[in-house]
Amino acid sequence: MKTVFFPYGVSNFEELVTDNFIFVDKTPFLEKLELHKEKKVSFLRPRRFGKSLWLSVLEYYYDINQKHKFDKLFGKYYIGQNPTPLRNAFRILKFDFSGIDASTRESTKQGFNLKVKTHILRFAVKYNCVSHEKIQTIQPIDDAEEIITVFFEHYPKDIPIYILFDEYDH
Repeated sequence: MKTVFFPYGVSNFEELVTDNFIFVDKTPFLEKLELHKEKKVSFLRPRRFGKSLWLSVLEYYYDINQKHKFDKLFGKYYIGQNPTPLRNAFRILKFDFSGIDASTRESTKQGFNLKVKTHILRFAVKYNCVSHEKIQTIQPIDDAEEIITVFFEHYPKDIPIYILFDEYDH
């Protein structure tokens, strides 16, 4: 008898697949998402309804850096058999706002600004898309709006980004 593992609390798609957890194949929705041609999509569900896992599926499917893992991760699922033209076509900028101390207005603002800066800098390093000198101009900035503005002033306009927001409700 084969042991079945249910992924309670697992929100990383690669971990779910490689550790042989149960995954209800929702990958046909990737195809439907692209057919709608929406530029901004909100995925609203109650807590513990798989929002983070779905973002992880999006991240692995669309990330240009994950192209070499496509067959391993998606091969046995619908989208692996029916890939879309946009598969592995983007750089993924994922913001995760979990863990922000929201006990006061000031701590919330500081936590938000720090999360934005951290994710922008990780993105720049991960994709090597902004020079070291330009990254250094972002380092001393503490305001999220200014960080994003400065980053996108230096980001190449011809390379598409897929932006994901996790724990936006935190």
